[in-house]
Amino acid sequence: RQDHIEAECGLDRTRSEHDIATKRCSSRRVKLTQQRAQLERHRKEVEKLEREIATSRDEVVEANQMAATFEKECQRRKQLRRTNVQASYSNNFNPAPQESSISNRRISQPTNNVP
Repeated sequence: RQDHIEAECGLDRTRSEHDIATKRCSSRRVKLTQQRAQLERHRKEVEKLEREIATSRDEVVEANQMAATFEKECQRRKQLRRTNVQASYSNNFNPAPQESSISNRRISQPTNNVP
């Protein structure tokens, strides 16, 4: 009879330990599932941010290319204006020779006709 009671106590203790371990395992499983879900949310957020970064980089590259093109165009126009101003300046101070009717006339020599 004593052995039977001790066996029953041992069995109860083992069941109790098993229940505690099962609850602990279940709790850990729930926590792990929550952590996996959170990790998946973070992974998706990271992927979204990486796409945004890639898009931003592309936009920066495009903006830099546009700026370089704009700068080249400004330099070209500036150079063209300088060329036009220099040409205008040269034309104003070094006019092209013009033939006039006065320069084409023959200047008559005065005669020494004394009356």
